[in-house]
Amino acid sequence: MSPPRPRGSLARLEGRAASTWALAVLLSGCAADLEGDLSAASTQPSNLTLAQRRTRAGLIRDTAARAGLPRAGWLLAGLADAETQMSHCWSELTWACQGPYAADCRGPVVAGAGDGPCSARQGGLGMFQFDGGDFDATLRRDGARVLSLAGNTQAAVEFTLRMVRDSAYVPGVATLDEAAAWMNGVTPDNDRFHLWVQTVTHHYNGCLPGYACFPQRYRHYRDHARGVWSEMGASF
Repeated sequence: MSPPRPRGSLARLEGRAASTWALAVLLSGCAADLEGDLSAASTQPSNLTLAQRRTRAGLIRDTAARAGLPRAGWLLAGLADAETQMSHCWSELTWACQGPYAADCRGPVVAGAGDGPCSARQGGLGMFQFDGGDFDATLRRDGARVLSLAGNTQAAVEFTLRMVRDSAYVPGVATLDEAAAWMNGVTPDNDRFHLWVQTVTHHYNGCLPGYACFPQRYRHYRDHARGVWSEMGASF
């Protein structure tokens, strides 16, 4: 049985090329609703500079490495890029919804806008878009740590390890250690990469093969993972 997915509401879009989508991700619906509830996409970019993006990606890389994923940081950074362009605070993405106050942000954390008006307080929270319902339900499920940049990242690392362990697409993996070893072996040009993107599209985003949303969302996660690999370099 797969673990409860983050339901990242920043990434449920109808497929945007990595070079042009500029975070249409915020405007998605619950995965179970498929593409019918996707809102019109914004083309407004994140306020993060290239240097800030590299620092943010470095935090993800180092957090992953401490969890036994020294060669899989780019996968997590690609996931964060697909969800929020690595934005964590509302000040970095001011057209999005405002989440609860976060000390790291000295203001509200970024929140998704795909589950209704911002006043409904139902969007995913933070860089990796944890979403257990409304804000209160998410904090009950995932804890207040998801409001901090470090906590949101750590929660994402833990989630993706469980996700790969329980994936319908990854063969021969039954433990978290085996999941870590498998993830460390993914590169953009080997067979595991396709299985990773399938796993993320299904188990993280909630869009299954055969759904109308799947081809475009698959491309979305694929392109952002490859984009981070290219932007940060193979030695990242």
